[in-house]
Amino acid sequence: MTRFFYQHLMRRLVILMSIVLINGTIRAQSVGNNSGGWKHLKYAIFFTSEDVENLLADSTQFKKTMEYFAPVMPVKVYLQGADWNGKVMSTALLKEIVGRFHKMGIEADGALVPISPRGTPSVYNNRADLESLKERIQVLARVFDRIILDDWLFTTATDPKSVRTGEI
Repeated sequence: MTRFFYQHLMRRLVILMSIVLINGTIRAQSVGNNSGGWKHLKYAIFFTSEDVENLLADSTQFKKTMEYFAPVMPVKVYLQGADWNGKVMSTALLKEIVGRFHKMGIEADGALVPISPRGTPSVYNNRADLESLKERIQVLARVFDRIILDDWLFTTATDPKSVRTGEI
């Protein structure tokens, strides 16, 4: 899977959720005032590192982004704190963004997609991949109490050891 495919998929999921809300299948006003709709549903938004940089870093753009998602009434966001090349974002910026969400009453957790230093999905029996993952998680732990590891990519491991041993 390519980086483009993953980003495209995530955006489509967010758009699909928005379309469901907009077309009235789940009416946002009903969810918000508990006068109907699906009261037990709570929504979270996953922001990729690119989304964090483009939609959340600037306070004006942050406000516009959250106005767009207002009908969804998210209770939590997941912020991918490292880009597709493994570069971790500034902890100061992430803390600032988390603070904005907290002021809105929205929880913010970290998220990490385990991409190897080679730009491919991490292989969990590869020491360099694990060290890279550990370093990125340690940096994100300075900002977040909880970090989800979005590791669906790991099943694509095709290195000889993984194929030979059946280990991923």
